[in-house]
Amino acid sequence: MKINDLLKKVPVFDFFLTREMKRLAGKELLKEILDLCEGDESEAREFFYTPCALLEEKRPYDLCKKGEIEKVKQHVERLKYGVF
Repeated sequence: MKINDLLKKVPVFDFFLTREMKRLAGKELLKEILDLCEGDESEAREFFYTPCALLEEKRPYDLCKKGEIEKVKQHVERLKYGVF
């Protein structure tokens, strides 16, 4: 189940997950993720909490939580410019 599908069923999580994404990612990375998602906060949240094959099936959330923000920044940059 995707994060946004879950939020439709339990809307109270929306505030928590968005706040946690902003806290862990920080302003700079959050801006980059929002740019990647064309300003759509819902899509940015989905990106942040979804495992990615290019990140060894880890979620950007997991990496940020472990302090690996730079790895997520590099991933976002690669996606923006189509470099895999």
